[in-house]
Amino acid sequence: PKDRLASTADADETRMGRRSVGGGLLAAAALVPSVSAALPVLTYRYASFAAPDPPAAAAFLARYTGGTVLSSAPSDEEWLIAPSSPEAVTAGVRLSYAAGAGFSDVYFSRDDTLPGNATAFGEKLARQMTFAQDDWSWWQDWHLAFHSDQIDAVASALLADGVPFVSRGSLYFAIPGAGLTIQILGDPTVYWTEPFAFCRLTGDATTAKLAPYPLNVTAIPSTGGGGGIPQGGTSAVELVPSHQSLAVSDASACAAWTRTALALAEVDESTAPGESHAYANGTCASIKWFEIDAAGYEIHWIEQFRKRDGGVRVADVEARVRALNGDSDAGPAENAFTQYRVGFSVADQSDLDAYAAAFRAAGVAVASVEDGTRLRIAAPSGYILEIFVLAPVADHGLDAAEGHRRRFRDDLKAAAAIRAAPSE
Repeated sequence: PKDRLASTADADETRMGRRSVGGGLLAAAALVPSVSAALPVLTYRYASFAAPDPPAAAAFLARYTGGTVLSSAPSDEEWLIAPSSPEAVTAGVRLSYAAGAGFSDVYFSRDDTLPGNATAFGEKLARQMTFAQDDWSWWQDWHLAFHSDQIDAVASALLADGVPFVSRGSLYFAIPGAGLTIQILGDPTVYWTEPFAFCRLTGDATTAKLAPYPLNVTAIPSTGGGGGIPQGGTSAVELVPSHQSLAVSDASACAAWTRTALALAEVDESTAPGESHAYANGTCASIKWFEIDAAGYEIHWIEQFRKRDGGVRVADVEARVRALNGDSDAGPAENAFTQYRVGFSVADQSDLDAYAAAFRAAGVAVASVEDGTRLRIAAPSGYILEIFVLAPVADHGLDAAEGHRRRFRDDLKAAAAIRAAPSE
C-alpha cells in the first residue's frame, strides 16, 4: 500500500542524502540544477534490452534462473511495458523473490522500424566477449545484477550445460547474441573465485585470445540431459534485484547528473586498497554507485582505464545514442537504443506528476509517453531511465530485498577486513 512506502520516507531521505551538484565534465551534467528533495519513493521494476532473438534470449535467461517466461501478449496487464511498435518482437522473464512477494522483470526486444540498429550493436558486443577467467571487456561492466542464496544452483546449471562464466566472488554469464551480462551475487561453494583486479590490463591482442574453461571445484552435476533450472514453483531460484551496472566514458559526469537529476547520494564503493573494489577510485578505474529505490537498488557507473573495449569505443557509442535521443526539451526521442532502459515505479499518478514537475523545474529534459503515464529521462551517457505508475501489492518484498542487499554489503566488508589483516 502507499502508506507502506510513505512510512519509509524519513529513512529514505536520510539514506539518499539529498545534496546538490558537485560539477561534471559533460555539459549535460554540469548544467542541471538540483531537483527538490521531497520526491516520492521509487521502486525498481524492470530492465529492458535489445536482442536479435527476444524469445530465445528470454528462454536462455529463464533456463538458468528458474524465472517465468511471460506468455501473455505484451498488451496484457501482466506486462510492465508495451511494445515500441506493432512490428516489435518482445519477450519477458519474471524473476521472483521473498517467496513470491516480490518480483522484477527482464525484457528483450527487437524493433527494426526504429532508427539506430541496436540489435547489431548488441551482437557486436557479444562477439568480442570471451568469458575467459583471465579476460575482461569493459562492456562486461554493462550488466544486470541479482543476489541469490541459490548461486550454487545457477552455477551448477551453467556448468552442466558448458556455459562459460567468469567469477569475481559473484559469477557473470552472457545472454547469447545480446551483449548483455548477468551477474549473480552470493556465497558459492561449487566453483573457485578471485577478487576484482581493476589494475589487471586486458587487451584485444592478448587476453581476448584466451579460451574460457570450467571453474568448478566439485564434480559437474549430471542433469540427465535436462539441464537448466525448472521455471517457477518452489524449485525456482530466488533472485533479489541488486543493481544495474553501465559502462560509461565519464563516471564523474554521470555521478554529477545522478546527484542532481534524481537527488541521490553516492554510496561507498569500497575502493580503498584491500577492499572489494580496490583501485577503482580513479587509479585504475572510476566507479560511482548510487542507491535509487526504497530497498537499496543501485545504479553503477563504470569507467575503466585498463580494460579492453573490443573495438567498440564507449565514447563513440554514447555520442551516437545522444544524437539519436536528440536535444529537445521534450526529452529523449524514441529510437532503437530506447530498448535499453531501466524502469522504476511510483505509487500513483500524483507521484509521477511530482517527478515531472521537479524535472522540468530543474531543467531536466523529460519525455512524457503513453498518454502521460510514463516519464523518460536520459543520463549524460544517453542511457534511459523510466518512471511509471504501478500500485504496490503488499510490500513487494521490499524488506526482504533490503535485508538481502545489506547482508551482502556486510559480507564484502568482512572479506576486505580479512584480506587487510596482518598474517601471523
